[in-house]
Amino acid sequence: MKPIPGYPDYHADENGNIYSTKYKKLRKMKPQLFGTKPKDYYGVLLRKDGHYVSRYIAQLILETFVGPCPVGMQVCHGPDGKYDNSLVNLSWGTASKNNREDKLRDGTSSRGENNAMAKLTELSVGVIRRACGDLTVKQLAEVFDVNEEQIYRSASGKTWQHVKTPFVKFNTHTRKVDDEEVARMRAMWASGIPEKDIAALFHLSRSRVCRIVNNKARIAA
Repeated sequence: MKPIPGYPDYHADENGNIYSTKYKKLRKMKPQLFGTKPKDYYGVLLRKDGHYVSRYIAQLILETFVGPCPVGMQVCHGPDGKYDNSLVNLSWGTASKNNREDKLRDGTSSRGENNAMAKLTELSVGVIRRACGDLTVKQLAEVFDVNEEQIYRSASGKTWQHVKTPFVKFNTHTRKVDDEEVARMRAMWASGIPEKDIAALFHLSRSRVCRIVNNKARIAA
């Protein structure tokens, strides 16, 4: 148990309890739900300088045992949810981290298979990553009925980052391209699309795209 910084008549313990030491007597305070549902959190009323101040318990626990809230941070509750204010369930974190972890914990995240627009699954992403050395990106796109960009992004970990199968690192200088890709690149270049944008779309180096669109590269089927 430690005194709460800035509130000399109050103490906190690592289990998330707040105590009053006013009148020379230690008294465990009863938490109240503050805020508007469903965003309510447990808090207490503390008396300071003759006035009552409402404070969230999670903030008091972190201020007492960890330190002041860093700039740009807020309270993050861990896997045991927002009603568990024990120290092990709390941390300072960014708003985006807090929102992401809350959704994962509560089962409301729209990532991966929970996204209604997703065509792939965690299983298929794992298969794609393992098969990248044996099948071309185009072949994988045909097998899983998605476009090639989805294969690249899911295999390289730009999407589906939570899938544990190791990411694939594509070599932009040696990857084979077929005649259809070459034709598409040259058509895009002829229509005025910059080489750097074509390179990003096809996951090739800019220098290689330059050689292809200028008919200076030998194309491997």
